[in-house]
Amino acid sequence: MTRTGRSPRRRLAGAERRSELLDAAEAAFMAAPYDQVSLLSIARAAGSSDALLVRYFETKANLYLTVWERRLEELFSQQASVDADVGPGMSAQERLLRGLHAYFDFVKTRPRAWAQQFLAPDGEPAGAAELRRTWRHRYAELIRERGGLPQDAMVDTALAGFIGLNEALCFEWVLHDCPDDQRETIVSMSAAALAALMAEARKTSIPPAPGSRQE
Repeated sequence: MTRTGRSPRRRLAGAERRSELLDAAEAAFMAAPYDQVSLLSIARAAGSSDALLVRYFETKANLYLTVWERRLEELFSQQASVDADVGPGMSAQERLLRGLHAYFDFVKTRPRAWAQQFLAPDGEPAGAAELRRTWRHRYAELIRERGGLPQDAMVDTALAGFIGLNEALCFEWVLHDCPDDQRETIVSMSAAALAALMAEARKTSIPPAPGSRQE
């Protein structure tokens, strides 16, 4: 019996089908709060079935977390490209500044997806907040390595403060549709805050050598 009124489903390789399902899920979760999105609506948007979604991701919560994981891996992939392009003699300050530019590049490519964590977190599955805490820690470790900062409680505090400030700056930028004429100013503000926090953290965490003069 021939089906009518419905688009035929395309036969795709597993990885390609999974990617399409994730694209449809991301679009759905960006358009409506988590608890208003159904697996069936995502499947229909992808020209698939909810049974296939369950086969790949088991639950809506797992699907949502996978969408976030993919997005964050894209961010760190861009950051890795920055470090792969480091030239001889490049200063820590230059590496950190390039990393910030890459971060803002990432935000601009998917501003609503990035801002969603601040716009409508209510109703998210429990693992979403933990996932974001994990990636913030990972980003802090990346900054620590680029800046040559020690493992220290005060440095940890400074990095956590910087990440919160940088997210706030990005969020305000997104709210104004990421205007290009504001970008350099905002990145400079972020870089200046990071430099100040790093300087203070170094001063606090590294004691002066015995017999040295203190300013």
